[in-house]
Amino acid sequence: MSLTLSHVTLAVTDLARSERFYAEALGFSRVYAAEPDDAFKRLLERTEARSLAMVSMQAGDFRIELLKIEPTDGALSVPPALGLRHMAVRVDDLQAAADRITGAGGRALAGTDTSAGGGRFTMCADPDGVRLLLIETPKSSS
Repeated sequence: MSLTLSHVTLAVTDLARSERFYAEALGFSRVYAAEPDDAFKRLLERTEARSLAMVSMQAGDFRIELLKIEPTDGALSVPPALGLRHMAVRVDDLQAAADRITGAGGRALAGTDTSAGGGRFTMCADPDGVRLLLIETPKSSS
């Protein structure tokens, strides 16, 4: 069996804000937007939602889907405690990427800068608090 990653879906509180953030901070571009139907609500196990709206975005081979869930009764079921911890993103310039994230409405998490194996790392967060691990690895010499 051959596997390739299709996409990562992030539940967000403000679809337009998140789309702007991922475009400005990390260079993602919109692929499509949709309002999934009831069958898709069942697939995502979100039948309690009044509506769903999503935007699919891509940067290189990396695709994300931003999902806004509008609850019927003002509350959503609690997401699982286990699951996505962070998205790791390779960058050419760690500081420049962190600056773009903060400039686009995200934040750099203080005290998370570290290095190992020749690489540099820092943790940031998008406007909803989703963790973004930035990884800068040495450029290979040819």
